[in-house]
Amino acid sequence: MTAKPSKILCFVWCVVYNFCGIMLLSLVRTPNLGFLSCFTLYPCLVSPPNSPPQKLPENVIFQLSFSIVQLPSDFLQQADFGLPTAEHPLFLEALDGNAPTSVRLNPFKQSFLQSGAKFTENAPVAWEAMGRYLPERLSFTTDVDFWAGSYYVQEASSMFVGEVLRQVLPLEKALTVLDLCAAPGGKSTHILSLLSPESILVSNEIVKQRTHILGENLSRWGQGNYILTNQNSAQIGTLTGVFDAIVVDAPCSGEGMFRKDKEARKEWSLANVRTCVSRQGEILENIAPTLKENGFLIYSTCTFNSHENEKSLFALLEQGWESIQLNVPSDWGIVQQETEHANKTLYSYRFYPHLVVGEGFFISCLQKTDREKNRKLHVKNPHLLPVPTRKQDFLQDWVGELGAFKFYQTAKNDIFAMPEAQAERMHLIGETLGAWSAGYHIGTRKHDDLEPAPAWALSGKVSLSLPTVDLPTDIALEFLRKNELTALPVTAQKGWHLATHNGLGLGWLKALPTRWNNYYPAQWRIRHL
Repeated sequence: MTAKPSKILCFVWCVVYNFCGIMLLSLVRTPNLGFLSCFTLYPCLVSPPNSPPQKLPENVIFQLSFSIVQLPSDFLQQADFGLPTAEHPLFLEALDGNAPTSVRLNPFKQSFLQSGAKFTENAPVAWEAMGRYLPERLSFTTDVDFWAGSYYVQEASSMFVGEVLRQVLPLEKALTVLDLCAAPGGKSTHILSLLSPESILVSNEIVKQRTHILGENLSRWGQGNYILTNQNSAQIGTLTGVFDAIVVDAPCSGEGMFRKDKEARKEWSLANVRTCVSRQGEILENIAPTLKENGFLIYSTCTFNSHENEKSLFALLEQGWESIQLNVPSDWGIVQQETEHANKTLYSYRFYPHLVVGEGFFISCLQKTDREKNRKLHVKNPHLLPVPTRKQDFLQDWVGELGAFKFYQTAKNDIFAMPEAQAERMHLIGETLGAWSAGYHIGTRKHDDLEPAPAWALSGKVSLSLPTVDLPTDIALEFLRKNELTALPVTAQKGWHLATHNGLGLGWLKALPTRWNNYYPAQWRIRHL
């Protein structure tokens, strides 16, 4: 019979073991995990150090780490992270760290990019040439360049959608792409940056209020080859065989946002996971028919568990869809995972906060193999009617290249310009989906005048003959707050002026004999500085 060690020996063993854990883990800059190492002493407290090794129950370290990182206990108990058990402590520690800040530059705002301004020299995001990491989070509210659409504040991991599109699509061709769950606009603005001018993006958001935010961000990005819609997936699903690619950033339980958004921790529950799984399945079933044969579905979430990720895609594999293996350099820190189902391999890619400079993220790309009959679009009672050529003269003062667009107007005289190459198809898709907008909103015709729309000021397509007034930073911020511009001298040239900052459009001013009228939209204004 083996002799039991003395209590003194056990105590010494615990002290040495814990001290070594603290020192070792402090070297890898995870000091809290040094404290966690004392939890691994559990076996030696119940059995002597020279007895056979005892397996540490995973829920012990999970429950105890809960006291440090304050994560939901059910989340820790389920341990569905897609990681080896040995990496769990590092992963959990990373969830309690500081979230990095990243931005994606707008390739269409060349005056900003060429000026050698901020961000252009910052550390790049490995998988996105226009992505930049910031050393600290800035006050974007007071940055006029932000309101001019020079960049978008976007989490770095989610920028990987652009890399997937580059790998699977012939982006130089005329494509039709759907961003199904698009608000607030990070992925839609990114897609617009990659598509050819002849392509069309349908940017959809089911929640009405979030659709307003999505519209603002799309307007600031300055491109007009998109359709903004506010529909559910079943309504979108009536467009059979239309899209070359669909991006579904599915509603999820948000496990990947635990570091960035502490409220996400409070809202997480196993019941919410089950609700998300049901919703994801319904979405995928509804939109599958809208994809062309050989078209691509890019499915992503900001969560880790397999129920909302791989298992949500199993039904498509069962229908014969193929999973696409991507080319991902090992030094990017992205984890490729392979799951077998229905005699097929599902390739998926996870972003873990202890391995990448970014938040938790999941993404997978599938290709549709079955043929879908392309629905012939036809609209009986269009909302938008063509503006006859003979009645377009008034637009010459507003539009730089009149021949590059086809113009449409609503019954309330709102004027929209669609790029000529895809105008007919944009019009048909937009009308079929009851679009909020399609193309550039130029403005509203009022008798012989036009009240210009804020989106047109941000487009970069305004006629060069239109007078401009470049605002210094202090006055530009007053303009963005929709205040009176008492410090701006009144010009001798009355009428409409394009308000700019560093050469980029911000909105519209109207010069009167004794003052400027500020036409920045009330719903966009900066409310707090």
